[in-house]
Amino acid sequence: MSSVRYLIFPSATNENQYLKRIKECLNNEGNVALPFSLGEWFARDRNYTKNVLVLNWIENQTRQRGLVGLCLIVGFCVFSKVLGYDMVWVVHNKKSHNLKSRWSGFLNSVAISFLSKFVDSKISHGVSFSEKMECRYVPHPVPFVQESKGLNKSKDYYLIFGRIQRYKRIDIVLNELDFVNVIIAGKVADDYKKEFYEACGQTKADVDVFDRFLPDEELNDLVSNARGVIVANDSQSTIISGSVFHTLALGVPVYLEEGAFKEYDSRQLGIVNVFRWNDLHKMEVEFSREEIKESLLELNSDIKVMKGFYSD
Repeated sequence: MSSVRYLIFPSATNENQYLKRIKECLNNEGNVALPFSLGEWFARDRNYTKNVLVLNWIENQTRQRGLVGLCLIVGFCVFSKVLGYDMVWVVHNKKSHNLKSRWSGFLNSVAISFLSKFVDSKISHGVSFSEKMECRYVPHPVPFVQESKGLNKSKDYYLIFGRIQRYKRIDIVLNELDFVNVIIAGKVADDYKKEFYEACGQTKADVDVFDRFLPDEELNDLVSNARGVIVANDSQSTIISGSVFHTLALGVPVYLEEGAFKEYDSRQLGIVNVFRWNDLHKMEVEFSREEIKESLLELNSDIKVMKGFYSD
């Protein structure tokens, strides 16, 4: 295998858990992976067989900057080609989340169309999406998580965690749930508060809300002590959710709807397909937490991620 120099965009590699893990996976077998910077971008290194620019969430520039963002995407990609980079686009979502207008949606679709045609290769962590959209499937890297030191359960509960935003469809889940205990942990977006708290007041479930950012240790305790984690993201924009892998890394089951279920490796233990949320309390997971963790580490090993990114 030839040596490759990867430059990972955006530059927040040490703060973002996903980008940090991708960097660690690609820093392997003579390859080097670096966070993006203008200095590294211009300093293309001819000592490597390939210089590869790995693009993550770049299409979001249209949501953040509108037409200027689209121009920045095109200019950046064209100049990267001039500098001699191979370009890999990691397709994290079908479209950017929380697009506010038709114009924003249009610009986003133009950016996605341009990237699809211009880059050298497309990668996705979604199984079904990769097949349909001619992307190369690469397993999602396993996050490093600090396991809970002990169980301090006061009650049996299901957990929903992460930023509480409209595309996660939590209000819909709450409207369908029957008499189960649910903890919802994460900062609620301002433009979603009304629908979210109305659903919390109307649901049959017993709901506790932690409307704030949770440090890793507290979050991992909540996940570890949960009966399972609910992920109901909108399949119109979402392909896979990082919350799923965070949960599985702790050996805890994840409950998904049919549309999302097919995006994950069918061999992965601990992923439960939910047809109706009011049946949640009837569903039992047959595998131990150790079996769930071992399954994830085998299917999504660092070597498999690294080899998935590399292409002659």
